[in-house]
Amino acid sequence: MLLFVLAGCDKAPDDKASQRLDAPSQGQLAYESHCISCHSNSINGAPIPGKPKMWASRILQGVPVLVFHAINGYGLMPARGGKESMSDTDVEAALKYMVN
Repeated sequence: MLLFVLAGCDKAPDDKASQRLDAPSQGQLAYESHCISCHSNSINGAPIPGKPKMWASRILQGVPVLVFHAINGYGLMPARGGKESMSDTDVEAALKYMVN
């Protein structure tokens, strides 16, 4: 019986699966590269990820509206957070990362 149990131990883990679990998401990478300086410090009222009360009224508008605002600018936030090199996909991914 012990041999049967140990027989499964010699298999190497699926490297691709473990990389997917450990790798940061596109949204996390975009947030950490472009958005963190304002959103982690609530500069100009930027909502902080992980603070649901700061996001509540914004989330009620719906993600498409938030993505539109993030891409085009809204209030004191410049378009793309002032990072013109960010793609629409990266902006959307960063926003979804922060909201979640």
